[in-house]
Amino acid sequence: MRDKIMEAAEARLRAVGYAAMSFRDVAADVGVKSASVHYHFPTKEDLAESVVERYAARQFAALNAAVAGESSPARRARAMVDLHLGAFAADRRICLCAMLSAESVGLPERVKQAVSVFFDACLLFLQECFAGLEPERAAIRAAGVLAALQGGLLLAAAARDGAHLERAAAAAMALAAGAVI
Repeated sequence: MRDKIMEAAEARLRAVGYAAMSFRDVAADVGVKSASVHYHFPTKEDLAESVVERYAARQFAALNAAVAGESSPARRARAMVDLHLGAFAADRRICLCAMLSAESVGLPERVKQAVSVFFDACLLFLQECFAGLEPERAAIRAAGVLAALQGGLLLAAAARDGAHLERAAAAAMALAAGAVI
């Protein structure tokens, strides 16, 4: 039941954000009473924090599986790009953490922290792809790649046109390769 609740909550969070998500809606999506949701997650903050942590674990498990045994920095960075492309292609929605970041002013502190941990892990993964560079240059390149991908997701979702994400992915790969755009 807990997993079904988190799946429904993730779909709601990605579709409408934290402020608009309610236990009642999540319960209806699962086909239970809202008391069942409260049993597993006493507060909305508990639910959202758990959903973000689960999302991050799932994303990084997929990412790590994709790069297992891969030493090429470009192919490792490509795995991050492919993860973003695949996520959008699956349901035409943006990254859960990007959605929550858009309303970070109103998020509870634990949810903000979980989102921050996710993005820090993304940046660290990308910085490790560029380990041959001096640390500051690797950090700049990693931030550029992640910003291109997240921005591309936002554009694609807003315009309902995946071509925006594909162009952003191309820009991200150019940045990963060291191009100045």
